[in-house]
Amino acid sequence: MCIRDRDISSELAVMVVEVKLPIVKDRDFVAVRWISTNPDGSAQVTTTSLQPELADSHLGKRKGFCRGRIQMQCLFIAPLASNNGPSCRVRWLSAVDPGGNIPSAKKMTGTKNAETILALQKAVYLSHPTPPAPGEFDVI
Repeated sequence: MCIRDRDISSELAVMVVEVKLPIVKDRDFVAVRWISTNPDGSAQVTTTSLQPELADSHLGKRKGFCRGRIQMQCLFIAPLASNNGPSCRVRWLSAVDPGGNIPSAKKMTGTKNAETILALQKAVYLSHPTPPAPGEFDVI
């Protein structure tokens, strides 16, 4: 995966995401990303594709790529009080249309999303040498 950003401001950027896929055409997405931070330390990252005509003017259609669409993608991060040091709550919502025809896209998307969450969990656990006490996690 390749991501290129062009910052418009400290909170707003236009980004091009390229996804290399086996068997089918590679995908590209042209989107705008907005980062909002709050006084309480929480933050939201919201991403959505540009309208097709704007996306095409920013990055013309390319041979070998199918243009996908990020309908909505939101990442919410909020600090949590904890007796074992810093911790946070992460929520991720995503609705993406990969465009074109991809066999078993539901299974592939679900697997990749799960792999991302597992990688995030692993990074958190590796950054904290002492595991949390039973029942310490805030379950939503």
